This record gives sequence, C-alpha cells and structure tokens, in this order.
Amino acid sequence: MCIKFITLCHKKLKESPKKVKCDLSVNDIETTEKIIIKAIHVKAFKQEILALRSGRMDSKRSVLLKLNPQIDSDGVLRVNGRLKYAQLPEEQRFPALLPKESHVTTLVIHHFHEKIKHQGRGMTLNEIRACGFWIVGGSSAVGKLIGKCVTCRKLRAPAKDQVMAALPEDRLAITPPFTNSAVDYFGPHNSFHYNLANTYKVIG
Repeated sequence: MCIKFITLCHKKLKESPKKVKCDLSVNDIETTEKIIIKAIHVKAFKQEILALRSGRMDSKRSVLLKLNPQIDSDGVLRVNGRLKYAQLPEEQRFPALLPKESHVTTLVIHHFHEKIKHQGRGMTLNEIRACGFWIVGGSSAVGKLIGKCVTCRKLRAPAKDQVMAALPEDRLAITPPFTNSAVDYFGPHNSFHYNLANTYKVIG
C-alpha cells in the first residue's frame, strides 16, 4: 500500500481523494515483490552486484560464483542455469536469489512450507524453487526452519514406549512344573456354561 500511495502521489492526480482507487492489483504485488528482493540484494550481495555491473565477476570468495548470477532488466539478481531454452516460465528458468540469513527468506520458507502442508525438506525446497526463488544454502535454511516447526514436531514425534510394570511375586517363585495351572475359555463357551448353570438353578 505504501508503494501504491507513492505512485499515486507522483502522478499528481487531479481527482479528489475520495475518487482515487487504492485497490491492489496483481501488477502492484509483483512490483512490490521485486522492490523487496532488490533491497535484500543490495544488503546481502552488494559486492557481487558491483562486480557484475563492472564485468568482473571472478572472485573466488563469492558464494554466488557457481550459480553464474546475472542481473535482469528489472535489476533483480537471478541464477543463470542451464534451463535457458526450457519451455518454462521465466521465474523458473532464472529464479531470483535470496540470501540464507534474511527475515524475508524465513518468511518465504515458512509460506511455502505451510502451502505444501508441512512436507519434508526436499518437498519444501522444490516448491520454493518452482515458484521462482533460489536460496543460497537453501537446504540447511529449510531444515533449520522445519526443526523449529511445532506442527512438524507433533506430526513426526516418535511413538512413546510404555514402561512395563514389575512382574508379580508368584510368577517369579521357583516351583515344580504345573504347580499352578489355569484354563481359559473363549466367550461363547463361558456364556453357554453360565446360561446352563442359571437354568439348573431355576429348575431346582
């Protein structure tokens, strides 16, 4: 809404404020997403962005070197992989980079983890990448969040083992065989004898 308000102020609308529509459109949401991502990039990948713009992305210390990053026309830092000619949406062929340690990254992981109903690390990470985001060190970041998820702890909690009580003394006594014996009857047999006994009592 803040970006929408700024945009309306820049247009210098002649209409009265009551007639101005401030409803958010899909384009507004996508623009806001790009602005937030670029702000994260400036904070987390400042040196990499400067190196790419100067054409000297050859630092061995950069964690992004293996991802062959590139800056798109909107100024978003993206992964330049081998899916350039794939029949896929652009955000899947060139996912936007996200740093591992970021509040926005945590929110993204949490959102997609809940979206797929608290599946495991691999499923959550695949959903994030399918929606156009590539988290640097994503496997450990997703695993860390899942480890703190209360719902996942309840769903994946190990079954509790029942502690068996101590054996009674008569079962531990050393006695000759068949000193104590018992016979178990199954239900219908017991019921038959019970009814027969009651019949004898009535007759008698």
